[in-house]
Amino acid sequence: MLGGGCALILQVAHPLVGAGVEHYSRFTTDRWGRLTHTLDTMGQIIFGDTATAERGAARMRRAHARIQGVVSHGQAAGSPYDATDPALVLWVWATLVRTSIATHERYVHRLTASEIERYYAEQKRFAYACGVPLDGCPPTYADFTAYFEGTVDRTLEPTVAARHVADIALNPLDLPDPATPLLALVRLPTLGLLPDRLRDSLGLQWSPARARAFAVTAYACRRTVPFLPRRLRHVRSARAAARRLVDAPPRLREPGGDSGRRQDLARIIG
Repeated sequence: MLGGGCALILQVAHPLVGAGVEHYSRFTTDRWGRLTHTLDTMGQIIFGDTATAERGAARMRRAHARIQGVVSHGQAAGSPYDATDPALVLWVWATLVRTSIATHERYVHRLTASEIERYYAEQKRFAYACGVPLDGCPPTYADFTAYFEGTVDRTLEPTVAARHVADIALNPLDLPDPATPLLALVRLPTLGLLPDRLRDSLGLQWSPARARAFAVTAYACRRTVPFLPRRLRHVRSARAAARRLVDAPPRLREPGGDSGRRQDLARIIG
């Protein structure tokens, strides 16, 4: 959740994705309903059993199939968009991968190069389930990083949707002005995780003092997380997956193939 605001802003700062959100999304009238529905579907795809994951992916693809139109303003004005376009699905997926790794390394612990590569390889299956072709993801994490940074530098812009989502992400509870000190703390994860260029183009304030506060709060979180109960450390779908692994027949816990993945998941979220 700490990286959710950053991921959403990155997604809709892409002019074609942003146009689809601007024209079709319910964020303006139902900020929490839309977000919880999206998170629930993602949890089903990532942590559900095969049948649950397939149903979640199919539902996501059906929802995206109706989102089509033409960008009305900005640098891409006049360009058509289609939410099922593999290039756009790839970008949305990429924001989740990048933000997940950045958030984990900031707030939980650093990952080794091999852990990142393995996580990236596993997340490709999520991309394929959502509509990215089997050869559509950058082959390695280094390739992915080049793709991500190139998109940030050459494609993203302060779209109407990005500005609106930033307003929501930086004040998710719609708190009044007297709550400014609390808001300053709430905003740190989103502001700190955003790429500098996008943060600046959106006019979001950042300073050495905020950078220091970001570092201090992240350090405090890294020191605290290991002592939190599992229900606070892991989302409900991840806890359900862990329970399912415990109940799995012994043959599914043997090394290799899907069983190996089950063992790894149990170790990671246990």
